[in-house]
Order: sequence, then C-alpha cells, then structure tokens
Amino acid sequence: RDFPAPPPAPWPSHLATLIGKLHVLTGNPSSAVPLLQRAACACSILSGPVIHATANYYLGLALRDVRDLAGARRAFEVVVARWGHASPESITAARSRAALAKLGP
Repeated sequence: RDFPAPPPAPWPSHLATLIGKLHVLTGNPSSAVPLLQRAACACSILSGPVIHATANYYLGLALRDVRDLAGARRAFEVVVARWGHASPESITAARSRAALAKLGP
C-alpha cells in the first residue's frame, strides 16, 4: 500500500474506524485520516472484512476532503476491488464507485 504508516493508537482497528468515521461525519477529516489509515492498513481484512472496507471508504472521504485526491482514489479503489462484484450489491462499493466517478480521471 502507498499510505504512510500512522502512529500507533491505543485502540483496535474497529474502534479506530468508528472514531475516524465520526470525525469525517462531523466535518473534521484531518483528524480522521491517521485513525482511518491505521485501520485501513491493519491486517484485519480476513478477520474483519467489513471494517476494512468501511475504513477504506471513510479514508477516501477524509482524504478527498483534505484535497489528497490521489490518496482518496486509492482508498475507494480498494473497496471497489474487494467488494465491487458482491452479490447482493455492496452499498459501500457502490458509494465508493460513485465517489471515484465524482473525482474524475
């Protein structure tokens, strides 16, 4: 992955994801980025695939909001690559696909 390693946090990745999501939803994306980077880079894809996808989706939103468009694309692409062909359709993948389309080429 191309994301820099964030500093260690005192909570597991599912809590880092939830707290990062709250920061994004409350308009504080710069505080969300290190938390979501930690969660997105965690080795939890097999044990917590939904949390991993959620972390990448909200990381994409946070990076978009701090104008790191290349980083946002990478985060959204992770979600689409992993969940883009799920059946039934993954809402997170659909939202990531829509966010990628809004970012443009």
